Amino acid sequence: WGRLPGGEPWVDDLKTGYMAPAVTIPQMLLYALVASKEAGLPTVRASITHWRRGWEEPERHWLQIGPATLEAFQDDLFAAYRRAIAGPVPRAGSHCRWCPSAAVCPTVTGCDAV
Repeated sequence: WGRLPGGEPWVDDLKTGYMAPAVTIPQMLLYALVASKEAGLPTVRASITHWRRGWEEPERHWLQIGPATLEAFQDDLFAAYRRAIAGPVPRAGSHCRWCPSAAVCPTVTGCDAV
């Protein structure tokens, strides 16, 4: 991220897929929350730069994200963290074959130490 000429934090993410996602996807809100905390400012300018293969120029989609949105996202983030640490206990199964961490996962390997 960086700062706009007026000092406002700015986060941008390059997307090259068929469709550009909304600027308010959780990934961008997390970037904006961190930028806001780091800068000590309540608002952040966020953008998605969408540049598909074959395009000569990208499209940029902008949004100013204010303190109410950032605080609500932070609350959601903390609530998700609390749910994750509260359980349920993970269970190994056939779904684990897709997990890149399966080889070192204590639930899959049965070992407590990595």
